[in-house]
Amino acid sequence: MSRWTASDVPDQSGRTALVTGANSGLGLHTSIGLARRGARVLMACRDAGRAEAALARVRAEVPGATAELVTLDLASLASVEAAADEVASRPSTCWSTTPASWRPRARRPPTASSCSSAPTTSVTSP
Repeated sequence: MSRWTASDVPDQSGRTALVTGANSGLGLHTSIGLARRGARVLMACRDAGRAEAALARVRAEVPGATAELVTLDLASLASVEAAADEVASRPSTCWSTTPASWRPRARRPPTASSCSSAPTTSVTSP
């Protein structure tokens, strides 16, 4: 049985991916991997300075990558609403929520029927 690797990701040209926690760890590597496969990557990050550094890394590792920053703090409903409004006009076919990005700082994020409260990594597409 062979192991799955990033090279097994199919071509993502024409797709837009929103990746949370994209400034480090799994979120950053997911952003790089999707950019390598041709996706337009919306990198959702809480800290602007770390986000800029991560964006520079994606562009350095994937010349010609189409990557953009979205300010998002998952512990703040106002931030989630603002980010949703910001990306509402951008078609998105893939969402990735990383466990590290789900750690609330001061309070638990609100739960709704459309949100997962479990710290899981998921990538979905229609």
